[in-house]
Amino acid sequence: QYRQLILKNKGPIMGKKELKKTMRSSLGYAYFGWNHDSKFFGDKRVRQAMTLALNRTGMIDKIFLGLGKLTTGPFAHQNPCYDKSVKPYPFDLKQAGKKLDEAGWKDTDGDGIRDKVIDGVKTAFEFRMLVWQSKTWKSVTSDVFREDLLSIGVKLRIEQLEWSMMLKRMDERDFDGYTGAWALSWHTDFMQIWHSREADKSKSSNRIGFRNKEADRIAETLRKTFDNAERTKLCHQFHALVHEEQPYTFIMQ
Repeated sequence: QYRQLILKNKGPIMGKKELKKTMRSSLGYAYFGWNHDSKFFGDKRVRQAMTLALNRTGMIDKIFLGLGKLTTGPFAHQNPCYDKSVKPYPFDLKQAGKKLDEAGWKDTDGDGIRDKVIDGVKTAFEFRMLVWQSKTWKSVTSDVFREDLLSIGVKLRIEQLEWSMMLKRMDERDFDGYTGAWALSWHTDFMQIWHSREADKSKSSNRIGFRNKEADRIAETLRKTFDNAERTKLCHQFHALVHEEQPYTFIMQ
């Protein structure tokens, strides 16, 4: 509808001159979350490879019709906490393959799918991604991702679920990856989503099991720091940390 009625429309919207359009930004972001306790995503090099293999700019331009901005961290672009010096990982399948090689995921049997011996068992890189079936953009982006991953020897199995079942699976940590989005307030408390003490709680927002001592320190320090300049400095430290760790593949605001 947006494409037909707004983007490609040459005359009044729906034939009514009194209808106008405007653009505004939200504070939330969309992402793919990686289960750090799964056999696939405990290594940050693998998580970095996932981000390198996702054509985020192409998705924003083609699927979202430009209605979004590539993002690299858990803050809104308008917020001083967002560090604009953090450069997004490019879409680079060759570099993604190199990261997987470094992490020990290689195609040792020539079947086109990477594998690795884990706990004495040869394991193919075939992982499960939970997708909320009511959100068309999530299924479309996952389909595009699946094709690009297959080209570098990774098999993505998409599981489309209705929301209550998807939430149950996420609460039980029964996934390798999932499609998600967070709506943000202007001031973000990192404890709920990012602190290690939440990683093992049932039905926690830290459902990916992210555990990092430096991230814990920053989250705890922010709770008792009121100076805006110091808070921004801490946020930028956190932004750099998650950019390196890639606990999520941040997609867009």
